[in-house]
Formats: sequence, structure tokens, C-alpha cells
Amino acid sequence: MLPQVDAENVVFVTLDVDTNNSAASFAQYADDNGFPWIFAVATPELMRELSDQFGAGVTIPPTEPQWLIRPDGSIVGLISSNSANSLVSLINGT
Repeated sequence: MLPQVDAENVVFVTLDVDTNNSAASFAQYADDNGFPWIFAVATPELMRELSDQFGAGVTIPPTEPQWLIRPDGSIVGLISSNSANSLVSLINGT
């Protein structure tokens, strides 16, 4: 059985790194595919900031890193595991 998380404390956001995409087309893509989380398109300025802080790898799909940002604003490293248990542990801080 998978550990549980409090849904009130979890929001998933996908940030598209192709700054040529429009927010409207990305929203339609998410809607058409039934993705239930938030989607956004990065601005060129945001991509520069992310690249400066985390390295150029953040700009290369499909290997963009995943971050966990806790409600207090703290960032939990880069997530590289695809394990559900690992992700739940990170979210729960265990």
C-alpha cells in the first residue's frame, strides 16, 4: 500500500520550457489529454534564471528536472527517482 499525502498540501505544476509555445495552446493540450494539474509556459527570463541557478539541463526536454517546493517555500533538491514511494516520502518530509 502506498503512503498517503494530504492533497491540501500538494499542487503539481508542469512548466513548459519551450518558450515559443503559447499558454493557450498548452492549456488546450492539457485539457485535451485530461491532465488534472497546472500547466504553464516559461518566459525567456525565467528560463535564464533557472539555467543560471540549476544549470543548462533544465532547458532540455524531456530531461527537465523536477523540484519539490514545500509550503514554507523550501526547495527539496532535484527529484530523479520515478518511485511513487520516494516521491510521497519527499512530499511528507520523511
